[in-house]
Amino acid sequence: MVDKGIVVLDNGGHTCKAGFAGEAEPKRIVPNLIARSKAERKTYVGDQFDSCADFSGLQYKLSLEKGYPVNWETQVDVWTRIFGKDVLAVNTPDCRLMLSMPPLCPSAIQATVDEMAFEHFGFKSVCTMCPQLLAHYAQQAEFEARNEPLPPATLVVDCGFSSTSIVPIYDAQQLNFGVRRLSVGGKLLTNHVKQVISHRQWNVMDESHMLNDVKEQMCYVSIDLAADLRAAARRKPNAITREFVMPDYISVTRGYVKPVDVDPPPACAPPAGSGAAGVSAAERAAGLPLAAKKAKGKEGGKGKESGPAARGGGGRGAGDDEQVLALGVERFATGEVLFRPADIGLDEAGVPEAVVQAVGATLPDLHEALYSNILLVGGTTRLPNFGARLEAELRQLVPADYALNVRPAPDPIVAAWKGASLFAAGPLFERSSVSREEYLEHGHSFVRRVCHN
Repeated sequence: MVDKGIVVLDNGGHTCKAGFAGEAEPKRIVPNLIARSKAERKTYVGDQFDSCADFSGLQYKLSLEKGYPVNWETQVDVWTRIFGKDVLAVNTPDCRLMLSMPPLCPSAIQATVDEMAFEHFGFKSVCTMCPQLLAHYAQQAEFEARNEPLPPATLVVDCGFSSTSIVPIYDAQQLNFGVRRLSVGGKLLTNHVKQVISHRQWNVMDESHMLNDVKEQMCYVSIDLAADLRAAARRKPNAITREFVMPDYISVTRGYVKPVDVDPPPACAPPAGSGAAGVSAAERAAGLPLAAKKAKGKEGGKGKESGPAARGGGGRGAGDDEQVLALGVERFATGEVLFRPADIGLDEAGVPEAVVQAVGATLPDLHEALYSNILLVGGTTRLPNFGARLEAELRQLVPADYALNVRPAPDPIVAAWKGASLFAAGPLFERSSVSREEYLEHGHSFVRRVCHN
């Protein structure tokens, strides 16, 4: 049953998922940012970004960095839009709030969130919970709906926009001593492919929106890296290389993958564009199409222009005025960063090693149960072959007598919100909430004790 007196907000680094307790889907997915358009000379806050007509040269102010809310003015402006008449249309002093909070969140950040919720917006009560635990609740509800036995434990791999979190859960409690965080996320992958293309083909350093779309439509995780490298090295056209037509916002309003007529790609290389099916404009908030500018510069001090022709990369399509990006190795090398961060100079483990570290930090009796139920959530897990590659690499690291099950969430972007909606509509919500009066009397420490963050 829908309760419009309880606002449910999953505050992600890329988007905010907002709705009411008991709803099956969020009412709105809102970009969690403020964007400034150079071309239109307008500023877009949250849901206003959907009305942007020219995405070239956008400047962003993101609310979250490395998974934590830090830009408070931006966050207040976005939440004001969400609670206002254009999105949820609620009077916050008459409502209660169910809010997601990242695991192991520093106390100073938690205290500022409390002040925003209670003092700035004036909510009657607030319940905060880590999104990985909420995604676990959503998975439990799915098992119950299918009349299947509930797994005793869950290992949630949340590969999101600004970071990756791996959280072991047992008995409906997150095990903080087993939590592992990586700085690799969708934003880093977009920045990486942006730098590579700017070096090899076009200067697209100001085109984060378009390059995020390139990543979602064309990039994938390789199952057989050696085979993909050999295929990409063959003369064009080959099974890997594809061309992305960049928008000019006159005749082409959104970039797309150019169709080709070559032999079908190997199983390890999904068709370009397969990862972008069913993605709304709001879900793409921080990165869609834009016209790119040709890179001009000096090479070796000899005064030559550097551009697509000089580097053997993209250029104008034959017989027309299309501007294209040609991606070969970049299609699967981007996803390799998730599994080999050292390839781009990051001194941290890849996702498979971090999973093993998280499980190893828990009690030995839980290891087999955690490996048997690995839940994938977060938008970056939608990269084709991500789950299969993770399972293949974990199989080499996990004892042979342990069952290994990697289960992607049905919709990894809204999995945490669905769990929050279910929890807020259930009987435990009241016991896990802190009222405004209790907050004003006892302070931030009382909120932490009740909400278990």
